[in-house]
Amino acid sequence: MNNENMVLRTVYLPPELDERLREIAFHNRISKNEVMRCAIDAFVEEKPSEQGEKIKRYKAKQSKTSEALMSTSR
Repeated sequence: MNNENMVLRTVYLPPELDERLREIAFHNRISKNEVMRCAIDAFVEEKPSEQGEKIKRYKAKQSKTSEALMSTSR
């Protein structure tokens, strides 16, 4: 893929998600960047209602993770 036609974005990922990306990339013999581009492309092609539901699920999952981390640090 030609980087001249790309926009650079920086994202912070939890280590578990980065590991899942690595595994997917390894099994498909592509880069993690390509995995992320594929996932983002699939997401933006979905209906807005489906996107909204996925965003809600993601936020709920993140909230549960944050609560669990806070309870173990007390």
